Amino acid sequence: MRVSQWWSYLTGYLSIEVEGERLEPFVNMAMARGIMLWDLRRESATRLSARVRISGFFGLRHIARRNRCRLRIRRRYGFPFFAARMRKRKILMLGALFFIVLMYYLSSLVWFIEVTGNQQIAADDILRVAGREGLTPGTPGWRIDRLRLEKVLAQEFPEAAFFSVEGQGTRITIGVVEKRLPPPDEYRGGRFHVVAARDGVIEDVIVKVGEPRVKPGDKVRKGQVLISGILPAPTSLGSWYVSAQGVVRARVRYTAYGESEILEHRQRKTGLKTLRVHLMAGGRDVILYGPREDPYPLYELQQREARIRGWPTTVLWENIEELEDYVVEHGEAGALDLAMEQARAEIGGAVMPNSETLVEDVDRVPLNDPNRVRVRVQVEVREEIGVRRGF
Repeated sequence: MRVSQWWSYLTGYLSIEVEGERLEPFVNMAMARGIMLWDLRRESATRLSARVRISGFFGLRHIARRNRCRLRIRRRYGFPFFAARMRKRKILMLGALFFIVLMYYLSSLVWFIEVTGNQQIAADDILRVAGREGLTPGTPGWRIDRLRLEKVLAQEFPEAAFFSVEGQGTRITIGVVEKRLPPPDEYRGGRFHVVAARDGVIEDVIVKVGEPRVKPGDKVRKGQVLISGILPAPTSLGSWYVSAQGVVRARVRYTAYGESEILEHRQRKTGLKTLRVHLMAGGRDVILYGPREDPYPLYELQQREARIRGWPTTVLWENIEELEDYVVEHGEAGALDLAMEQARAEIGGAVMPNSETLVEDVDRVPLNDPNRVRVRVQVEVREEIGVRRGF
């Protein structure tokens, strides 16, 4: 908004209607006397509308009389008129003021605490230490000593390389950078077997260290020793223990099922959404903002709740988004494709890296539901199944 528009709102302005035969002389005389008119609209041959500040309206009355025009006020705008209306509604004014102060206070509190970057360290443990240092939902943001909290977290969790505490509005994010340590057997040595990660038929065994316990063509079960870390030695010396290493490839069969509907009923968001804010205290639920009744017949509700520290009061935010039902027609062929994609995706998440697909069989499984199709996908792959296990 431009400065002139802000000034017009602060001082107040009027929407006026001028009616008469001498409209052009009326406008020219107003401009010549420095009275600013804007949003001029010619509504008919004898009538126009415009907007003018309060300070210029009184001069327009004299100009209207001289040009034999009638001047009428349509609407009043701006802060002076708003203040005059509010003086008659003191309770509403006090309620609005209380609401503004409450919202300002609530916006200065920390309501959401998020932990990111952690994999080995549990987020609950980090939040527990942070809570002990005073970082809990409902804590005023200005009371949080972020540098001290970062030092305390670094002392409590030596397995982390770095902690950062960042704040944005009502959200605090604790970032974690964990130390990356190699597996113990890679830098300290040890006694290990190479065992089967899953069932299969052995195709190839390449031994680097250790004694092979299987040969091509053998069927193996998950957990079976493939390359032993125990080497035979002369009786007087006993056995030798090593860290077995090698590559064992096998043919492995995977089976998965997939289902899909020919006519699929779904729900989607329409784009309409509403925010509702509750203030709950003393067993009472007061809606500070938003509709009292559910605004949509079908909707998705997301809630966020926080307690005001030191007060028996809870603030609940509800984000309500309207949903609608719709139907997607895949057809029988499309439903079969979706079911196969589902089964293949399940198998793809189970196979070992760098595996080679050898055979794939797809069978349709009969169902009593005419709207649903089901398939069974069997895939045989060649993959490395050896993993190391200590003994």
